Amino acid sequence: MTHAIEAYVCRASNPVSDALAEKAIELLFAYLERAVMNISGDRLAREEVMRASLLAGMAFGNADVSSVHCLSESIGGVRPDAPHGVANAVLLTPVLRFQMESIRNRLNELGETIRAGRGEPTGDRGNGKAEGFMRGLASLLQTVGIPGFETLGLPEEEFRLVAELAAVNGSNASSPQPMAAPDYLQILKTAASM
Repeated sequence: MTHAIEAYVCRASNPVSDALAEKAIELLFAYLERAVMNISGDRLAREEVMRASLLAGMAFGNADVSSVHCLSESIGGVRPDAPHGVANAVLLTPVLRFQMESIRNRLNELGETIRAGRGEPTGDRGNGKAEGFMRGLASLLQTVGIPGFETLGLPEEEFRLVAELAAVNGSNASSPQPMAAPDYLQILKTAASM
C-alpha cells in the first residue's frame, strides 16, 4: 500500500505510475483484509494481493517513493531489527496527514477510485474524499493488525538522527512538499504520541 500511495502522490508521479498505483490501491482495499483474515482459505484474495504488490512495485519503479520511505529507511539504518514493511505501514498515515494540504487533490482522486471499486456513486471530487480515503486507510491498517509506533523500538533520543537521515535520503526530493529534518522530526513525535 505504501509503495502505491507514495508513487501516486510523489512529485515524480506520471500517467503510467498513476494507473498502476490506482489499480494496486483498489485491489488492496478490496482484498487485503480478506487475505489477512483467511490466508490459507481465500486463494482469490491472496492472488489479488500479490497482483497489487506487483503493480505497486511497478508504480514506484516508474515514479519513486517519498517521505514515508525516507523515514522507514532511516529507522532501518539506526534500528536494523525494525521491519521495513512494518515501519512503512506505521508511518503511512502520520506522513500523509502531515502533507495533507499538498496531496489533498491526489487523495480526493484515490477516494474516488476506492468508491468506484466498491460500486458506490462517484463524480463529486470534493475535499471530503481525501478525508474518507484517510479514514478508510486507517481502518484497514487497524483491521489487518498494523502495530503502533512503539513496536519499531526507536527511542526518542534517536528521533533527531532519524529525521536528519530522512532529510538527506535520495527520495526526499520526490516528496510532494519540501521536507527538512524538522518536518520529519515533527512526524516522528506525532507518530510516537498516537
